[in-house]
Amino acid sequence: MKSIEQGNKLIAEFDGYTYDPQKILNGQSGVFYKKEKMPLLIGQLKYHSSWDHLIPVCAKFDSLYVVNAFDVGDDRERYHDLSEMLDNSVTMYEIERAWVALVECIEWFNALPAPPKTEGQ
Repeated sequence: MKSIEQGNKLIAEFDGYTYDPQKILNGQSGVFYKKEKMPLLIGQLKYHSSWDHLIPVCAKFDSLYVVNAFDVGDDRERYHDLSEMLDNSVTMYEIERAWVALVECIEWFNALPAPPKTEGQ
């Protein structure tokens, strides 16, 4: 399992944040930027502990089907399996379980041969 920092970084980048390891904020290096959002340090990412941060990214993953219409059999089937796992995790009201599921979903998405589009790209 990924560490909280590794998983939150993966989720933040999927969520549209750009990571700059050279930038400094409050004396610490490594800053996440997103249009119309305050810059954040890795420790300020709360995907693992806040439904308010996690749920919009879960919804973004769910929207991938509409954006990409995974028509290829294996990708479509895997996407549906992952979406179902994510949805089930969220409905269990256990944020750690949902966070782990989302990390797995994003890892699959990022490993696709030609990176599909995410909403807003």
